[in-house]
Amino acid sequence: MQDTRKTPRQERSRILVDAILTAAVRVLSAVGVEESTTTRIAERAGVSVGSLYQYFRNRDELLGALVDRLVEDNVRRFHEELEGDAAPAVRIEAMVRSGLARFLDRRALYAPLLTYTPLLSRFPIIVRARKRVREALARELRAQAREDASVDFDVAAFVIINAFMGVVLVALHDEAGTRESLEDELVRLFTRYLLPEAKT
Repeated sequence: MQDTRKTPRQERSRILVDAILTAAVRVLSAVGVEESTTTRIAERAGVSVGSLYQYFRNRDELLGALVDRLVEDNVRRFHEELEGDAAPAVRIEAMVRSGLARFLDRRALYAPLLTYTPLLSRFPIIVRARKRVREALARELRAQAREDASVDFDVAAFVIINAFMGVVLVALHDEAGTRESLEDELVRLFTRYLLPEAKT
């Protein structure tokens, strides 16, 4: 059967889809995945359920689109922070703190989304996004390294990105200690790894 769902090409349609996804964030953060019905999301967006269904077949498709948007937003912010011109140690600290805040300040949104089984179909998108981030970080590490460095920058970037996200994913559900202590330990970890001669 042919899918009649619209693609939001026109400005008005893009605005409507943006309103729906923004409403989904608010509803999810307030009541969790199971209670986030399309009716609730449409009401919060100020549109009819029929309008919502013109763009999304069901709630899971809507949540999938939301995951896609969150992933792209996080990748964009990572690139912006990576391109800063501060000293390496300062950048490491700033990126760790902002990266943690991006997820943990929105725990009510990310924690249920990342454990919702139907969204596992989005995992390849997340993997590709991490690869883009990893490649950008590897380029930056290579550009900042001494000529005699014997580091495999691709592997180093892989370790850094996945070590950080591993901590984030667990901290969303079980944050050990204070936020500040978690930030401090991650800053110390990555600074010692990337700048072994630096005092931390």
